[in-house]
Amino acid sequence: RGALSCVKDYASVYRTWIAMEMDGGGGVGVARWLFEEWGTVCAKDGNLRKDDDGTTADEYGDYWCAYLAFELRHGDARRARTVAARAVKTCPHDASLRDTVELRLRDAIEIEQQRRHRSGLLRTAKKWLTNSEQSRGCSSLVPRPPQGYRRLLSG
Repeated sequence: RGALSCVKDYASVYRTWIAMEMDGGGGVGVARWLFEEWGTVCAKDGNLRKDDDGTTADEYGDYWCAYLAFELRHGDARRARTVAARAVKTCPHDASLRDTVELRLRDAIEIEQQRRHRSGLLRTAKKWLTNSEQSRGCSSLVPRPPQGYRRLLSG
């Protein structure tokens, strides 16, 4: 961390380092640790904490958005909500950051719910189509298996 205090654009250094750890096998744990280190550097940088109007400087807001995006991609919903709550708590006067965090979190939750709903529908359809007792009564309604029937059963 001491070496990074000499670098003006430490956000780029951390982004690159995190990407290298993810690609190079350091994994999610190391990347998460780097995000925490990056946050510590941001918190100590007084210029990033607040602008004159009480909002958070763009670089600090960008940090929180990057951390949330990381957790949404590699973590779980609980971790993402924790990062979102920390961002809002750390920057309470930054309405733009709060709105961005809430929107990204809401979008991710909706996508996850749609994915679960879709997989549930496919499971139900597979059960129904493979159960000859239930599907026999509909044979007059469906003269041949619907297109994609085999793909649905094999997938």
